[in-house]
Amino acid sequence: MSMLGALSRLSVESVSLSIAFVIFAILGFSVGSILGAGLAYLAVRAIMKSWVLDHPLPSPMQVFLYLLALFGLIGGIQFIVFAAVLIAAFLLKEVKLKAPSIDGFIESAKFALLGVVMPFIGLSLPIIPFYESARKFRYDLAGGLALVLLVIIGVIGLYGIAVPLSVKGVGLLSIGGVFNDAFAGLMGPLSGSNPLLWAGVIAYEEFVGRVTPFANAMFTLLHMPSRLVVGLKLTGADLSAVGIAFLVLMTINYGARWLWDLYRRHGIIASIAGHAFYNAGVSSIVDLLMGDPLPLMLLLFVGMVGFLYSLGRRVI
Repeated sequence: MSMLGALSRLSVESVSLSIAFVIFAILGFSVGSILGAGLAYLAVRAIMKSWVLDHPLPSPMQVFLYLLALFGLIGGIQFIVFAAVLIAAFLLKEVKLKAPSIDGFIESAKFALLGVVMPFIGLSLPIIPFYESARKFRYDLAGGLALVLLVIIGVIGLYGIAVPLSVKGVGLLSIGGVFNDAFAGLMGPLSGSNPLLWAGVIAYEEFVGRVTPFANAMFTLLHMPSRLVVGLKLTGADLSAVGIAFLVLMTINYGARWLWDLYRRHGIIASIAGHAFYNAGVSSIVDLLMGDPLPLMLLLFVGMVGFLYSLGRRVI
């Protein structure tokens, strides 16, 4: 095996094992958590391979820092430290700091449409997670099968909970992060459907999770701890919690591929804007369920403009 092959295998295996350990750290040891961790190990291998096999590999130290950041999410404040080190030491030298352009900004607006549509698709018929899981068969057969099985478990857990999914539950699943509760008291009068709010909250995620293919893989997986906790709160069952976490992770991975394309063509400013529009679009669904349809209508219009503009440029 070549040195590059060995490094690739090291990065894939170490991240996959770490996700399994994160599951045990949050859920403890039970039949459900052991089954979930085993399936998650195989599933993460497929996710990782889909990002890193055909692209330049990160240094071992960068992989190590991402793993520390993953576990830092459980502890809270440690994550901020590791994320800052990653940005300063590794990622700033690789980031595409292109000058903001009208093209990039208008194209980023299409993510508002994706954010508005995704919860409807996800709650009515989870096509995206199954589609994204099926794409991984070409990289890892066992991992693809594990992903499909976890998504099925997640669907059963999500739709089989005794209490109907609440408005808060929708928000937690879609945009819930480890810092959301802390931010809740600091936002003042700004609504979660305001893209300017999200531009400040998620900008660090774009620096940590968009600059390289490996970073994109970790962008998906760094959402694992918060979604696992939410899945456990919604169902009370360990295996179902793991399934719901991967149901959401595959949707996030789908969005990551869109953002990666936007980043490569227009740079980090456009990807931050796109990410902010997406989160605002998802939040507008929560506003709609609470009786305020105006944010959704505005973001749907903005998203359609961005989508049609992007489609027109590709056709031409």
